[in-house]
Amino acid sequence: MSASPIKWQDEGAYVGDNRRLAMVGSLAIGAIFLSAGRGARYVRWRIWCSATMNPAEGVARSIDSAKREVEDRFGKFLMLTGLVRTAP
Repeated sequence: MSASPIKWQDEGAYVGDNRRLAMVGSLAIGAIFLSAGRGARYVRWRIWCSATMNPAEGVARSIDSAKREVEDRFGKFLMLTGLVRTAP
């Protein structure tokens, strides 16, 4: 997939919200959950639109790798639906 249609929110929806939603237009397709507290080593991620048609979740070692996981899985979802072509 060339350019990702996902736009990441810069801040949470309310004070204390540690999520950063992955948005496609006005639809939230997933989120990353920033680590809370000192010494937190992982970033949790979750995607609601995935190729398995079921939500998926996991952990990553950094914010960027968590975002990549959500973006990759959403890309697979788009290919499954036929909305984008498979990579050559």
